[in-house]
Formats: sequence, structure tokens, C-alpha cells
Amino acid sequence: MKQILAVLAATAFLAVATFVALQSMRDSPAQTAAAAHSETVVVVASRLLQTVQLAGATLGYSDARIVSGIEAGTLTALPATGSVIGRGDVLYRVDERPVTLFFGAVPAWRSLGPADSPGHDIRQLKLNLVAFGDDPARHIKLDDRWNRATTFALERWQSRRGEVPTGTVSLGEIVFLPGPRRVGVVTAVVGGPANGPLYTTTSLEPIATVLLDATQEALARRGSHVRVRLPSGRTGLGVVASVTFVAASPPTNSSSVAATVIVSVSGTFAQLGGYNYLDGAPATVMFQSASVRALAVPVTALLAVAGGGFALELAGTHRLVPVSTGMDAGGFVQVSGALHPGLRVLAAAG
Repeated sequence: MKQILAVLAATAFLAVATFVALQSMRDSPAQTAAAAHSETVVVVASRLLQTVQLAGATLGYSDARIVSGIEAGTLTALPATGSVIGRGDVLYRVDERPVTLFFGAVPAWRSLGPADSPGHDIRQLKLNLVAFGDDPARHIKLDDRWNRATTFALERWQSRRGEVPTGTVSLGEIVFLPGPRRVGVVTAVVGGPANGPLYTTTSLEPIATVLLDATQEALARRGSHVRVRLPSGRTGLGVVASVTFVAASPPTNSSSVAATVIVSVSGTFAQLGGYNYLDGAPATVMFQSASVRALAVPVTALLAVAGGGFALELAGTHRLVPVSTGMDAGGFVQVSGALHPGLRVLAAAG
């Protein structure tokens, strides 16, 4: 009887030992470590964007124009490179007389006064006088004709500036340019002659200019959205403003002429730096090459399965769901299968 009890006790001990061993194998250190290095993520419905990054873009500003003097005399004041000149500000001085910026698309081409024939330059003059607040009674009609209200408003503007209120504008006294201007390269010098080219100006709209090979033309669709990375590493939004084809110099061993695409991108990225900071600086332009709206997960959630293909491991169940993959972008990959948005799956922890 004692022998039977001993055998039963030994059998029970072996059974317990076997269970403990199996449990230890199931929760092996390797599996425990793997579980500790995973995280739960969710399947999301998202738009994936693939981009092509092109370095070598040059930052600058649009609408380059040259300011030229037309009066005889001596330059007594010039603006500094990088300064911004607004409506009513002085562009330069000739014999200490100011030449003033008025906004307008048509250049000044004649003196203006009550005896002049109707013209768009008279309308531009009126628009500026109204903008200055020199027609408080609102008697000016915004048409192409000169009237008494135009004379009174002009005299008021001249008086405010400490000038003789003549009620007329001499050619060269004002310059019409389309909006505020940023001063570029100043070629004239104070003390030099006032007639001839003085300096370049641009608009305040920032642009990035990048050269593309003709085979990349599809990337640069006018009106398409891009991102522009500045030298600081900060990134701003942009829109393709213009696309120009030019003939590039052929290689020395080839008689064919290669085509190059010049892309100008305008946008809000100037807000990320000062006007002077951007001019002539290098940048990277990121073009969108493909886009798809689909279910997506982090690339780290994909598990390779035997025989090829991929699967996702459902969080909490360890069940594998086979999936098909598509576009990947920004660390995410397009997936399809028995999935829905919000489904929780495991991914390798970063």
C-alpha cells in the first residue's frame, strides 16, 4: 500500500512539474520581451500623399521691376536694399524733392492736371488720393476724368507733405507701381545723376524657383500645392504659379537639345522668415506625386507571413488578419482586407 501511495505522489509531482514547464515555455523570455516591445495602434481612414523632394530651389520674390529716374538733377536719397516701400512712401529724392510711390498698373507717362484728357492714370491718381484720406467729403468720382474734387484732394495731399499745393502733378513727381515694393539691388549712388536706372524692386510675394527635367513635368501642374523647406528646416505651403519650358545646353557628345522646366512657386512661406532672410537662399520643394484615400496603418504594424504576403495582429487576441498593401507614405502604408477604421492592432514599438 505504501508503494502505491509513493507512485501516486510521484505521478502527481511529475504532472505539476510538467504543467509548470509548459507554462514557462508558453511565456518564454523572448515572447515576454516581444510583447513588451509592441504597442497598440488603430487602423485609420486617411489620405496618403507621396512626394518628390527636389533640392536646389532658389528663394526670391515675384514681379521684378527697375525703378528709373527721368528727371535731371542729383540723387540726394536712396532706399536701403531689403527695405519695403508702401503707398505714399518716398522712392528716392532728387535735389531733395521726394519722388513718391502711388499704386497702379499703368506707369506714369505724363503730367496730370485739370486740362488733361481722360485716362486710366487719372483714375489711379484718384484711387490713391482716396486711399490717403484726402477726399473726406467723398466728392471724387472714381472714373477716368479730372474734376474739381480731384484738384482739391491733390492740393490737400500736397499741403500735408509740406509742398506747394499746385493741384497738378509733374511727370516724375510720382511713380505708379502695382502695390508695395521690396528694394532689391541698388545700382545708383547718392550724389550721382538722377536719370536712368536706380534700383530693382519686387513685390512682397515670395517665390521659390526650381529647375526640373522635362521628364518630371507632370509634377509641376499649375495651381498644384507643394511644400517648401527653408534653410532653417521649417516648412511652409506653396502653389505652383508658373511653368516655363526652356532649352538646356546639350551635352558635348550630343547634338540634341534637352528641355528643362522652370517652376515658380508662390506661397506663404515668407511668414517663416524675414524678407531679407529669404532672398537668394536655397530651398527644397516637395511636389505631390501620388495621392490615395484608404485604410492605413503604421508600416511597423505589418507582419510578414510564411509563403509571402503580410498580416496584422489584432490587439488582445493575437489573431492574424491577412492584408494586401498599397501606397506607403510618411511612415504609413495602405492596407485592405477584413478591416475597418478604429480596429486595434499591434505594431513594433519605436
